Order: sequence, then structure tokens, then C-alpha cells
Amino acid sequence: AFFMAAVMSVGFVSCHDDPELNVAENERSVELDANGGQKNIVVTASDTDWSVDVTKGSEWLTAYKNGNKVTISAKENTGTSDRSGMLIVTATKDSELSIPIEVVQKGATAFITVNGSNNATPSPFPGLFGSGKSGVDYKEVIKVKSNVQWTMDGNEDWLYVSTTSGNGEVDLSIYPRSENNSDSDRKATITLSGSDVSATIKIVQNNGKPVCYVLPTNEVALYDRIGWDYNATSNVNKFQWILLSEREYNRMTDNELTEEISKEEELKFVDDYLSFVAYDSHDNRISQSSTYYLVTIAYDGDGKAGELKKTKIKTPAFLNVDNDAWVNFDNVACNFSQGFWFDAIKEGYCNTYHLIYGIETETYNSVVYAFEINYYLKNKKKHWLAENWEMEIVTDYPNNHTFTYSTTLLSYIPICFAYGWGVFKDGSISSDLVGFQWDTSKEEARRLNVRNADEFKNVTYRRSVETERAKRTLQKRR
Repeated sequence: AFFMAAVMSVGFVSCHDDPELNVAENERSVELDANGGQKNIVVTASDTDWSVDVTKGSEWLTAYKNGNKVTISAKENTGTSDRSGMLIVTATKDSELSIPIEVVQKGATAFITVNGSNNATPSPFPGLFGSGKSGVDYKEVIKVKSNVQWTMDGNEDWLYVSTTSGNGEVDLSIYPRSENNSDSDRKATITLSGSDVSATIKIVQNNGKPVCYVLPTNEVALYDRIGWDYNATSNVNKFQWILLSEREYNRMTDNELTEEISKEEELKFVDDYLSFVAYDSHDNRISQSSTYYLVTIAYDGDGKAGELKKTKIKTPAFLNVDNDAWVNFDNVACNFSQGFWFDAIKEGYCNTYHLIYGIETETYNSVVYAFEINYYLKNKKKHWLAENWEMEIVTDYPNNHTFTYSTTLLSYIPICFAYGWGVFKDGSISSDLVGFQWDTSKEEARRLNVRNADEFKNVTYRRSVETERAKRTLQKRR
């Protein structure tokens, strides 16, 4: 009886010491996103230790025991397809006591980028390559990144592209194979696509017009006249210009502008050339508070035309206020044999100022110029008004300027004049003009105080003879 009792006791203890191992059913399948990261799974065990091993996906999947948990780690999945792995939790006392855990990692979102974006628009290629150059000298490199295999569509025969397919990081070299000798730009839209994603590259090769232009600079706008200086590329041989009201400009296409400007006189470019007009190209007088467009086109030595250049100019309103900015003229003198001279001093609320000066005679076309004093002082320039005109600046700037004029044109017995107007600190221009008019044949100087629009009608530019001469000059130029 004792023997039986002992056997029964041993059997009971053996049953109690059987190892147990468990993982919750809802944690036996694990999902991770494409970025990777970690996840912990709780393991319950009794009367045994346990271990964990990765049996599938070892190149990207790791797992280790972390107390009573399994810590699962995955590298980033750069591919667009899901991938799966397997790990086994096994009891130490009984290798047959094990639990499989499936790990699924989602694929990355498919993408293709060009220069870090969904689309790229590199700078336009030139239509003409220049002496000794070919298209490869203007090569553009587009940085392509993707996690899918892509192929290219939309390439043109005139465009070289280094590869038409790829994956990962690719440097895509692009350049024009040939010059564009047509009058129109060449365009290509290249599409890189794969796995339902795409990116685009928009390519433009400019037309074969030479880089040749004349642009206005130092624009001066009064309430009833507009003046400008010119800058030009070194290859300009001649140019044409028109001045249009905003209404006329807005209803004309580039082709119509080109046709209209072709009617104008062809001018040779001269450094520091200035023009000052009171009428637009359709013989309409310049108006206050109005917008105008100065359009120019230049030609190189081969007679090829550059692009149309368009400059917007706004005339100010006529000012008639007490707190105005103006220029005072002192020490005015003229001499038939020597010329004429004066001191110009900024007054009132002047910050800077402008001058208009010129001549007019019965036998010599009226010539009017405008310029900004500060520009010439800053650059320490002498300004040539015409072949026989020179202006010299003697100054204790910014208080006053002394201008001395000498010219052989005095033999034409011209009437010479100068008007000055102030510029406020905020850059707005006063239309309150003062000035002098000289008759060098009589060695007389007459002061012109211009305080309102009615008075301005009585000075040189408002006289009917000047109006008619300006119209005739425009008609002759057209």
C-alpha cells in the first residue's frame, strides 16, 4: 500500500511540472509599416525558459527576447511590394513546444521625383549656341529618384536624353542636339512613369532670334511727357521703338507689335542716347496718371532681329500743392560765343531732382533730352548730348550743381532751355516745374515758373508751333 501511494505521489508532481508557453492569438500575426520600427509581443511561460529565432526574412527582420516580451525590429522597406517574415518562440525544456509568429511589412508608396519634385522646368536652352559651342555646352542635369522602375515618353528628335529608363537615383543629362533656327520656341514634355506614378520634365529651346536688345533705363515720366535713356547688348547694329498707350498695347499681339514697329525709323545705337516725347506713336498727347508701353526691337550685324522688349511706364498726376519739391536756378547767364550756364539747387521737399534741357531753332530739329542727375554723379560720367554738345558737372553735391554748356550749334541762333523738377523722398515725382529759357542771339535769359497746368501751356513745349513740329517729326519718323 505504501508503494502504491508513493507511485501516485510522484505521478502527480510530474503532471504539475509540464512547461507551458503562450502568445495571445491576436499577436501571432504582426503588421509593420514601410518605415520599419519596432513592436513588442508578450510571451507567457511557466516552468520553462524560452527563446526566439527568425526563420524567414532574416535580411530585414530581427527579433530578440526582452524580459517577458519579444521585441521585433524591421528595416525600412524601400520597395513597393509587401514582404513577410516568420519567427518562432520555443520553450527551452521542450523544443517541440513552440509558437510561430508571422510578420508582414507593408511596401513603400511608389514615387518618382525630378529635382525633388513631381515636375521640373529647367532654364530654356538657347536657340543659337554661339561661336565654337555645341548643344552639350548647355547641358542640364536632372536628379531623378524613384522606388519603381520607370520608362520615358515624350522625347523629341532635337533633344538628347542620356537614358530612357531607370530606378533608384539617376542623373539624367539633357541638352539640345541642334540649334533652333525657326521663329518659334521648341518644346518637349518628358514623362517618367511606372507603377501608376509619374513625373514630368518640361523642356524649352528658345527660337533662333539672337540675344540682341535695346532696353530703356533711367526712365523719366512727367504728367505730359516721357523720357528715357538706353542700354543695349554689344551686338546691336540698329533698333526701332514705339510708344503705345495701355489701351493700344493690350489689343495688339506680338506679331502686330512687330508689324507696327517695322514702320518706324531704324536708329543706330549711340551710348547715352536719350529721347523725350510729348506724343505717343499714334500722335496722341501723353496724359497724366496714364500707363504707356515702350516697345523696342534690335537687330544684330547680320540683320537678325532679337526679341521684342516691352517696358511699362506710368505718368504721375499733375501736382499743385503747397508742400512741393522743386529746383531753383541761380547765376543764369548766356553768351552768343560761349554758350550758357546756370546753378541748379534743390529746394522745398526735394530729395533728388531731374532736368530737361535742349535747343530749338527754325533750321535745326528740336532736340530734347532728360536724365537723372544722381546717375551721372554716381558714375562720374560726362554726358554727351549730341555730337557737339558736352555737359560738365562741378558740384558740392548734394546741395547744388553747376552746369556749363558749350556748343558750335550756337551758330544756328538757337533758343536754349532747361526745366527742373523735384523728386520726393518716397520717390514720387513733382510736376511743379521751374526753369529758364535763353535766346543766345540776344544774350537774354527769361525765368519760367510753372505752377499749374494752365501756366505750363505758355512755355516752350506748350506752344502750338512746338506741337506741330513734334507731330511732323513723328510723321517723318514713321
